[in-house]
Amino acid sequence: MIAHAIARAVPEMASTDHCPDGIGALVDEIRQELLGRRVVIYPAGQSGRMLRKTLAEHGIPVERFIDRAAVPGSEVDDLPVSP
Repeated sequence: MIAHAIARAVPEMASTDHCPDGIGALVDEIRQELLGRRVVIYPAGQSGRMLRKTLAEHGIPVERFIDRAAVPGSEVDDLPVSP
């Protein structure tokens, strides 16, 4: 469910200059769903970084990235990246 909600929200949330009707409610739903959970994003490329930025702008912290090409000990946007 949460993956579907994020997939619907992220393209519209990427521009935070405005918040179209319904997006605020969807962000709140996602925030509630993720409350108390560890958030990890795969992959660490452009789309992953965009998702992390968008989630952070809406108060949803991300713990780390996972990327199959990651070098152990590497970081992206100040977050650790695991292979």
